[in-house]
Amino acid sequence: MDNAELYSVNNEVQKRDANMILSEFVPQFTWSQDEIVLDIGCGPGDVSTEVLLQYMQKDISLVGVDLSSNMIEYANEKFANDKIRFKTLDIATKDIKKHFPEKYFSKIFSCHCLHWIQDNKQLAQNLFTLLRPGGEFLSVMTPSSQLFLALKLLSGYEQFKQYCEDIDSVIPPLYYSRRPHMDFKKILSSQGLEVITCESRLNPVTYPNLEVMRRAFEAFNPFVKRMPEEVKEQYLDCFESLVKQRIPISESGEIHIKNPIVVTYARRPIPSWSFSGPTSHSCSSIH
Repeated sequence: MDNAELYSVNNEVQKRDANMILSEFVPQFTWSQDEIVLDIGCGPGDVSTEVLLQYMQKDISLVGVDLSSNMIEYANEKFANDKIRFKTLDIATKDIKKHFPEKYFSKIFSCHCLHWIQDNKQLAQNLFTLLRPGGEFLSVMTPSSQLFLALKLLSGYEQFKQYCEDIDSVIPPLYYSRRPHMDFKKILSSQGLEVITCESRLNPVTYPNLEVMRRAFEAFNPFVKRMPEEVKEQYLDCFESLVKQRIPISESGEIHIKNPIVVTYARRPIPSWSFSGPTSHSCSSIH
């Protein structure tokens, strides 16, 4: 997932699903005059700027974060300006506030990133910390997929094992869950977030042919960058063989895969302040 140019031309599913959830949930958003939006897992920045921004109010500030420094370098070169910036960050770090000491975000968005996070409790803590009271969180993620199964199966091939030793830290922690939406909702709620919607949906993906599917698999694959070119091509050839064995291919060459997703809309509650006794002054707002 370090090849920004490859990823940016093979992320149609990400753009499709970002449009889907934004068009559905943005009408429910509450807006202020000083909107600051965080995009988690921004990748090369194209979804942030070409999709997400189209649904936001004018004059917002946007920060995109991603674990890949290559992605962030690419995003800053192509899309950064005085209102949009990108930075390298592990969103599950334990000291999240030091990375944004001056900011609380009014909106946090994430498209097909959070399933990679291994520590969902820390993620939920960080979301609560980074959101201002009343701030909203919207995400779509893929807790399980036939592509993750391919990652697992290929990591067991003898010729690829040395490049995939950390496979268990790559497979999403909700991969084995029978009710991933309920498990994710429970984690978010336990850290103080008010979960308005958290539901599982089946959102199938169609690839027009095997070559397109191969490029998409390469684009999101964390292991191929470790492989010599010859080994990488062999690995991708084995992926194609797996697809042919396990997934029906139509006469026209199209490949339809199951794509379970979890869609989440939540917010940080606004505290209910109560005062007793007389006061010598009044406050119009509490910051």
